[in-house]
Amino acid sequence: MARMTADMRMRLKRLDALQRDGRPKSRLELHAIERQRHDLQTAHARGLFWDEAEVQRTIQLFGVLRHPKGRHAGKPFLLEPWQEDLWIAPLFGWMWGQAKREGGRRRFRSGYTEIPRKNGKTAVAAAIVHKLTVADDEINAHTFCLAGSAQQCRTLFDDFIKGLARGTDLEKFYEFYDRTLWYRRGGKIELLPANAETAHSQDPHAFVLDEVHVQKTRKLWDAMITGQGLQLNPIALGITTAGWDRSSLCWELHEDARQVLDPDNPIEDDSLFSLIYTIDQGDDWRDPLSWRKANPNLGVTVTEEFYRDQVAKAERSPGVENSFRQLNLDEWTQQAVFWLSMDEWDACRDDSIDETHLQTLPCWAGLDMGEHRDLTCFTLVFRDGDRFIWKLISWAPEESTSDRADRDRSFVKRWMQNGQVRRIPGRDTDPGLVARDIADCFKRYRIQSLAFDPSGAVKSVFEKLFDEHGIDTTPEHGVTVEFYQGFRNFTPILREFPSICSARRFAHDGDPVLRWQAANLSVKRNHKDEMMCDKSASADKIDGMVAGFMALSLAYERGVVEKPFEYSGAVWA
Repeated sequence: MARMTADMRMRLKRLDALQRDGRPKSRLELHAIERQRHDLQTAHARGLFWDEAEVQRTIQLFGVLRHPKGRHAGKPFLLEPWQEDLWIAPLFGWMWGQAKREGGRRRFRSGYTEIPRKNGKTAVAAAIVHKLTVADDEINAHTFCLAGSAQQCRTLFDDFIKGLARGTDLEKFYEFYDRTLWYRRGGKIELLPANAETAHSQDPHAFVLDEVHVQKTRKLWDAMITGQGLQLNPIALGITTAGWDRSSLCWELHEDARQVLDPDNPIEDDSLFSLIYTIDQGDDWRDPLSWRKANPNLGVTVTEEFYRDQVAKAERSPGVENSFRQLNLDEWTQQAVFWLSMDEWDACRDDSIDETHLQTLPCWAGLDMGEHRDLTCFTLVFRDGDRFIWKLISWAPEESTSDRADRDRSFVKRWMQNGQVRRIPGRDTDPGLVARDIADCFKRYRIQSLAFDPSGAVKSVFEKLFDEHGIDTTPEHGVTVEFYQGFRNFTPILREFPSICSARRFAHDGDPVLRWQAANLSVKRNHKDEMMCDKSASADKIDGMVAGFMALSLAYERGVVEKPFEYSGAVWA
């Protein structure tokens, strides 16, 4: 068994000092400290080798670089203790078997670092790119600078990749071009816009994707990963602030990284580096202690006065609060545009909802076919005294039919496998299959009426309901109620819904598809302060919520009738 070296003991002492430095720390930061400590003490038993020389080589290269902007412009790029001990040292210090210069292969093949804005993460990302290009013992290393948006990609490349090297001893080894830095001894750093088609032709030694949370799909990430197959020491790094979209690439990477750190629910992955700075659940976002917990560079690259100003603005505006908590405290919020409190939503979950009981309750339904036919939602609203219980049924084709469906495919496929989304063979929504399932609901539940938008693509489903199941869907005589999805019809129920939630007069069974759509929901207002569900502003699907509000409008405004199928006309004529 390998013995503890002097370098490893030094690293343990630095970890102890970091943990006792007086700054409050989140559970995830403490887990990162503990992971590195535990590895220093035991990882040799798994065949790992601590290469302090490689760590010092990286730090020395960073010292050659110069801060390109801000109040530290022109000064040597020196790491803060947390950056060295929890980020750079573990990322580059761990090898398999032996030192890197003796042929050891790097332990971490991918990494995820999540930290609030203004903590120097983009500058560190740029320094890492230089290290991987000129000091990674890789002949003709091809390293890529990526970002989630064209503007961020250009900022990373121009302001930091190029900026860190200009005016330094390293500059003479580069040839600077618009989108490329050629390293004269072999290798290059290349700017690559978020274009997955271009990425498929690359063979990257390494890449850094900055601001992962704004990446709309995982195509770029996957294309670069698959291009690394022939590399001996590849590495893929995602660096970002928190996001809000729990169907995104960023959330998947965040969850993998969190579980690698979590001792209570770990996933074992020696190839994944993880570092997350955030606040803990229950922390008060207004409290300066929370600011310090999430921001290790508070007082270094970001001031407390800035945070006080932002909190003052956030207390006056829910939208600013949402952005502040996401971008400045690295808290995964629930919506891009804050409207519905997801804490309230979660508090309304009722795991005791009984199917037999639902069959005894009066029920109203809403149907929304989905704009691109990739997700169709039928939401049932049951009235149980003064409480309204929602149940979602949703369908999706096995093959994507739009860019949105392709983007959502990974988690929709998982929901299909779990039976939470009903599978439709092929590429298109099958109206016969949807009609069959809706007809089954009419047999099972006491459906009073079904709301639909006559401008939507429901005609084929309604024809099947009538021809094959004998359910009259004509608004004049049958079960359906026309509900035009505009301000006039949505405003009353959208104004009422938050108070229904807070009074616990709303309940759901925890359906993850419905929760996802609730988190996606945004609203828009007109000059009369009327509201409607805003599909155009939603980053993802909200069809189940739209159908739910249509059905809730009927359940809320109308009483129970002995015989269904008697309503006609618009909801509010």
